[in-house]
Amino acid sequence: EGYLLLGDVRTNFYVLLLPHKRQSLRIGEKKILQPKTMSFQSHLGELYSEGYSYNEKFFQVKEENGQYTLMDRFSQRLLPEHYDTLVWEKGFILGQRAGRTQVYNAHLERLDKGEVKDAHVLPAQVEVLTEKEAFYMDERGQRVPLYRHQGFLECASGEAMYQYLLTKDTLQERIRPCIKVLAYISDGYQAIGDTFFLMDRSNVPFAESAEKEELSLLSEPPQGRNPTPVLVRVRKGGKEGVFLYKIPAYFVYEKDEDITEEALRNYRSLKGEEIVACLYDRVVQDENGIIFLHQGGKIFVHGDPTHTAYDSIHAVTKSFYKYTKNGKEGYISVNSSQ
Repeated sequence: EGYLLLGDVRTNFYVLLLPHKRQSLRIGEKKILQPKTMSFQSHLGELYSEGYSYNEKFFQVKEENGQYTLMDRFSQRLLPEHYDTLVWEKGFILGQRAGRTQVYNAHLERLDKGEVKDAHVLPAQVEVLTEKEAFYMDERGQRVPLYRHQGFLECASGEAMYQYLLTKDTLQERIRPCIKVLAYISDGYQAIGDTFFLMDRSNVPFAESAEKEELSLLSEPPQGRNPTPVLVRVRKGGKEGVFLYKIPAYFVYEKDEDITEEALRNYRSLKGEEIVACLYDRVVQDENGIIFLHQGGKIFVHGDPTHTAYDSIHAVTKSFYKYTKNGKEGYISVNSSQ
């Protein structure tokens, strides 16, 4: 007459029953491994999937001889192949095998046509790289522009927009470089303002002499719930480098008593971490946060272990960049520099 599967989603314990005229026969029971959860709601971004679970699909990975396959909570195979790497995230499934990547949405519909070399998942979309181009794809497999704003903010979450200013301050007839941090909430109302002296930088940072340091923000730091590290471009002797300054959270305020001058002004001091030595003609950072080092007419990607020299390089998507090297064009993923 048919099988009846009873289960408890909280414990993942299931019992298989066979309904009968006189009684129900207990065929067996099974404890299914705790599945991972993937939420999928197009165009609403990761905030939706993390805070408001909806349309959940439960998947688990099974390994066989060093390869992986996707299973459902009833141990049924969901994808037709085994993969060297299998990733599901934010509504997409990526299966990598033999230098190719298959792209599926959360409904197990294949989106690529076999031409994808690499892919990275973003909120509500995936960026893909083929032999000829790189582009963004939505959950239907359609080409789309980059979704720059996804999700929504919770009411009264205390979100603030931070502004960072690199300036100088006169203290007892000395000029000290400093970073001013301003936080704005409620349509421009300034809620917080603080100043941090840069203790490892020259006392006269904006002088004309080539021996002195010239300071500037490498780029505007991204907005966030808390203050973010600030990258400062340092130019000295005609060469540029980068130092990182970590802005402490305001709720752990501690006055710096070791430096009397700063303590008198109630200003804290920061010591930077050298990210890029002052050896390059020019250092720039693009909108994706990638730092490029210009030297002798060539361009290098900061963090690239191969230290490859490019004639030109620019972003096509957030991760995939098109380059020219020795007259030849190609693509790399800045996540792997391959």
